[in-house]
Amino acid sequence: MGYFGLTNFVYQVTLWIARLFYLNVLWVLFTILGLVLLGFFPASAATFSLIRLWIQGRSTPIFQKFWSEYKQSFLRANGLGWPLVPIYLFAVVLLRWSLVNDSSFSLIVMLLVTISIMIASFYTIYLFPVFTHYNVGVKDILKYTFFITAAYPHYAFGMLLTWVLISVVFLYTGFLVFFFASLSALILMYGAHITFNSIERKQLKEQI
Repeated sequence: MGYFGLTNFVYQVTLWIARLFYLNVLWVLFTILGLVLLGFFPASAATFSLIRLWIQGRSTPIFQKFWSEYKQSFLRANGLGWPLVPIYLFAVVLLRWSLVNDSSFSLIVMLLVTISIMIASFYTIYLFPVFTHYNVGVKDILKYTFFITAAYPHYAFGMLLTWVLISVVFLYTGFLVFFFASLSALILMYGAHITFNSIERKQLKEQI
């Protein structure tokens, strides 16, 4: 790598760090703007939308794009995200119950709940990338997410594992608080981008 190649590499790394930090700040501010409960999901959708553009090599004014996506996705993002919350809460309650009860039935419940949480996690991993990538209605978003999860669970597992490993590294270095939302979106959106490209290549082959 020559001098100019190294300079460009350093510039790109610095640019991504600055972008991710700024995006994380916006995510925190707009989550608070929505009183946390109503702001979390639209702020996350806006974060995924910007990450998607950057992965595609496109640039846009960050604040304006974030604000625009936040407003446009406010109702739909909450409508997609909040139904998942009671499902996870119920699963956690069942898991805690199975852990404190010593019986063969509770062991079966724990196994089934663990598998269900894993499947739900894979579905959730794809949900917002699908939301930002495909310009379709809520029903189609849910349908696309279901079929992609069923067809590419190994990609979702890889994304989840990568997220855990990188999050642990950032946690122990003290940087996680500055990059948590934006870094999470980058990992999941990048993995989803690979999945979407794989789907598109498969569709092209079927058309030939």
